[in-house]
Amino acid sequence: MLLSLGACAARPKFVPRDGVQGVTQIEAVYQGRQLRAKLPCFVMVPSAAAAAERVLARRGLTISHREIDHGSALILGTPPGANPDDLIFRQRTRVNIQTEGGCCAVRILVEPFGSEPESRTILEQMLFELGL
Repeated sequence: MLLSLGACAARPKFVPRDGVQGVTQIEAVYQGRQLRAKLPCFVMVPSAAAAAERVLARRGLTISHREIDHGSALILGTPPGANPDDLIFRQRTRVNIQTEGGCCAVRILVEPFGSEPESRTILEQMLFELGL
């Protein structure tokens, strides 16, 4: 009996806890409730922040807070109808970008409980925006 494994083969439903993302194979580690990745050193904080804003907006989130300078950025995206100030059940996506050792480090947290698949999707879309 001959089996055919065509293009319709099912993809695994899990995302590895440690993995590489983007065409440049950037290592991204999910630990606790957040995803962390270090971008190539030629990527500047304002460029990474702009990519994060575009991605969050495309995902239907409102940019409820932004702080950007050359060394760090904090972008908060809030879903429609959510209260970003609710400390107990805060619904928002938080993207922190900081310079570490001359390169950008990105941390993505989907509040309140964390979501590895969603965090990885956001990072993947940011990398696409940056051409990585």
